[in-house]
Amino acid sequence: MKCEDLCIVASLSDKDIDEFKNINLDYNSQITNLSLNKVKEDIPKIQNTLGLIIFTIFIVAGNIANFLIEDEENKTKIMNFKLRN
Repeated sequence: MKCEDLCIVASLSDKDIDEFKNINLDYNSQITNLSLNKVKEDIPKIQNTLGLIIFTIFIVAGNIANFLIEDEENKTKIMNFKLRN
């Protein structure tokens, strides 16, 4: 692509080296530089992750406590007794 661009600039300059340099400098200053090496990875902050983990633990603990309270009220607890001989 660079060779094609230079051919187009050369044809526009009509074999005048000074005009070629001016057109080439103008063209190069207008080119957008793209780079795949400048990718910014957005890493989540540790505070947000810890908050989510703690929140999930509280929800699970609340659900477990609710199940235990319901079992106690309805007397549906399963008791495992081992008989000793």
